[in-house]
Amino acid sequence: MSRKSAGDGSKPESQKKSGGKKERCMSEYAAAQLPNGAVIDFVFHEDFNADGQKEAVVGFTQFIPFPPESAVLLVNNTPEGLNHNWLSAAEASAVSQGTFDNAVAADTNGDGIPELILSLADGQEHCICVYVFGWSGDGLRPVWHSPINFYHGSMEVDDIDNDGVAEIIIERGTYTGSEIIAMKDTCYHVREGCVFKWDGNEYVQCAGQVHMPYESYNTAVEFLTAVWSRDYRKAFDKVVMPGFIGLKGLDDSSLTAFKNFINKKVRPLLMQNLLNEKLVPAEPYNSCCQFAGSENYFTIELVREKNAMKVYGIEITKKACLNN
Repeated sequence: MSRKSAGDGSKPESQKKSGGKKERCMSEYAAAQLPNGAVIDFVFHEDFNADGQKEAVVGFTQFIPFPPESAVLLVNNTPEGLNHNWLSAAEASAVSQGTFDNAVAADTNGDGIPELILSLADGQEHCICVYVFGWSGDGLRPVWHSPINFYHGSMEVDDIDNDGVAEIIIERGTYTGSEIIAMKDTCYHVREGCVFKWDGNEYVQCAGQVHMPYESYNTAVEFLTAVWSRDYRKAFDKVVMPGFIGLKGLDDSSLTAFKNFINKKVRPLLMQNLLNEKLVPAEPYNSCCQFAGSENYFTIELVREKNAMKVYGIEITKKACLNN
């Protein structure tokens, strides 16, 4: 579970005196509202309504009784003193369904005021839904949520186009490559990215680039899938030539030469391993990705070329060789 905090929420506001009487500080007030056993997930101390006073937003989870429940507390610092309310689960269809995956305070609609962006995860497949809360009336209210749940999802917020307005960036797992790689919950899935950007009226979904090292991993899986399915043109477009086939590529780096190399050196061993079971992916790295078959390890070497990940080489090693 990834968590972010912003502002100076970790530093409680110092105690104030009014008319010689010491008032309860914000940290004490917030703590008094939390149920016993609450585990704090995030704390923000931001001016969410542009009134010159910072509000506190506290997200927490209760793990007992099971299943876990999450909630968000908003503490207002008003001239009359501190008060609070809760982000409504009924309005958002969230904030008690699932646990927090991530939380960010950022301006996502260009009004100069931060919104609260939450991703909540549910189930072993870590399906997330993303919610945006903006100020309305006397508190934060849900203004948008993602149209679908994102399988094995993750969420970040960043100004990726440097226009001063942050975008909501989401990645999710797909079943791409399921013909050749094991698609268990504990294994890596091919990932795809998307971006939700404010267009002046609403949050619009756009295509997004996945982060490293998954960009390398996606390329490696797509390459192996193309080899397995005899889509030589697609596989050829994903490699660096002549380097992929070694010194012989200096004489001939054509599609025909690549196809001959694959049919002689790669595809027979790939098929031999796939006869028994699918390949099991190891943790990916930017420059290489490894897949374990029943008899061999397939290590795909990668390099960035012209702003795209390319396959520079493939090493196929018998498992016995690495175990000895």
